[in-house]
Amino acid sequence: MSIRTIFRAFARSAAFLAAAAAPATAQEPTGEEPSGPAGPPATAQNVERTELARDAFSTGLYGAERGALPADLWAGADPALLADLLDAAPARPGSPAVGALMARSLLADGRAPQSASADAVVDLSGKKLAALARAGFVDEARTIATFSTAPKNAPAVAQALAEIDLLSNDLAGACGRGARLTAGRDGLYWLKLRVLCYAAAGEVDAADLTLGLLRERGVLSEADDAYLGSAATGVAPGPGLAPQNGLQLAALRRLGAAPSVEALAGAGGGVVRSLADDAEVDPALRLAAVREAAAMGVAEPAAVSEVFSAAADAADFDVAAEAGAAEALADAPDDPMTDVLVRRAVAGMAEPAFMRDRARLIAGALGVADDFPRFAALAALYEPEIVALDGALVAPSEAGRFALARMARGDAAAAGRWLNAMLNGQGAAALDDETALEFVELASLYRELDAPAAARLSDVAGVALTPREARTGAAGGAAVDRERLAVAARA
Repeated sequence: MSIRTIFRAFARSAAFLAAAAAPATAQEPTGEEPSGPAGPPATAQNVERTELARDAFSTGLYGAERGALPADLWAGADPALLADLLDAAPARPGSPAVGALMARSLLADGRAPQSASADAVVDLSGKKLAALARAGFVDEARTIATFSTAPKNAPAVAQALAEIDLLSNDLAGACGRGARLTAGRDGLYWLKLRVLCYAAAGEVDAADLTLGLLRERGVLSEADDAYLGSAATGVAPGPGLAPQNGLQLAALRRLGAAPSVEALAGAGGGVVRSLADDAEVDPALRLAAVREAAAMGVAEPAAVSEVFSAAADAADFDVAAEAGAAEALADAPDDPMTDVLVRRAVAGMAEPAFMRDRARLIAGALGVADDFPRFAALAALYEPEIVALDGALVAPSEAGRFALARMARGDAAAAGRWLNAMLNGQGAAALDDETALEFVELASLYRELDAPAAARLSDVAGVALTPREARTGAAGGAAVDRERLAVAARA
């Protein structure tokens, strides 16, 4: 994916936010934005602050402490425009920044437009839940629905909840919702779902008949036709297909099939997060899924850590393997299980006496990351350890990798401290040539987060920052798409 494509994805997400908010009275959030990590994903245990008995559109899980946008963000928006924008919200966030922006807007307490009718609010509630689940915020969407007054049988809300069921591997729950509908039962979504439900119930003739009617009407996409056809015939489609939604994923799951690791790069965000959360999925596929989810900004450190821990448990590394984690980084840097082995070794170095060894291993893992999803996942995975190391004396190259990891997580303040640590109180002239080049590139990238701080840093170092168009990926940096990191950091 080119940098131009990434910037377009970010611009679309920003336009989605700005267009709907433009008519509202502008109010800035009070207090300062947090510079550190966003914190754990919202659950039923930490949403007590949310006022109950509210529609799903107005119900949020984020407060100002997590960067939530103002509660009156949508107050003056045109309900019809907002509905269209929710339908067009990214189904696969292009970077952690796009995912974070969606969370800060759609997981915030945001009152529905003042001009919206009661029916329009219900429709917006369903569209908001659908947009969240589609992008990968599946559990968050379900929690909002649970803690709101959204009428569960309203077509838009029921459709969103059915998708959440399917992404949660609950086909029976989705089929039950369709059966209980009192209006809109013949909508396109419900007819497609009916093919799956008939097939799951062994009613093959009914599944074939419903699928045939959909084909005659010409309303199926090529992908829908392939997935629903597989559900009706019992023959799995080719592994190269990338499921885009819960319906398509459910068709695969019903046959005991799954997308390939390669197909995840084009799968929908909700599908990717669903596979990352599924303990029954093959560990290699689950690892690939959580990497993609981290790169989209829809997997927090705890979720990434759980997947890595499960993979390590399945691998059952022995003591000798853990002791050789550093050698594995050198001998098998491209093996996904090397990251798992290193994670298990780092977890066993909790004692303060192992601080230097722990820092060296983490920096080594970050250093061999050969694509953006892998680096984004490792930056999330090791966030607690890197935060704990803040202020520790480490090698300049290690400090540089920690700076890059904090940039990937959007933590400008910590990234700046790690860049200062590279200098160790001296100018860049005191560094070896390779590390000095690395510093210049990292400081230039840091400018995307905090331009004034980057300028001060370059003055202290006695170097000139590199213009974006001239960056080449010094000191091995070509392994990670650093321009994508620049966008990833700007939430």
